[in-house]
Amino acid sequence: MNNSDILGLYVQGRLTKNILINIINLKSVLSSIDSGNIPSDEYMKALMASLFPEPQDKEQEHG
Repeated sequence: MNNSDILGLYVQGRLTKNILINIINLKSVLSSIDSGNIPSDEYMKALMASLFPEPQDKEQEHG
């Protein structure tokens, strides 16, 4: 799937903005790794935090 296909899914409303950004970020990381450029630990930690956010505390949600 190329970037145009992914963008098409977003335009059709089949992807949220956050999912679109995460897919593009993951494609970028994989491309960098394929090229022999390993992303920094800080970048990978930030990417993982955006992909897998900590669950909200149920008590905080209900006030």
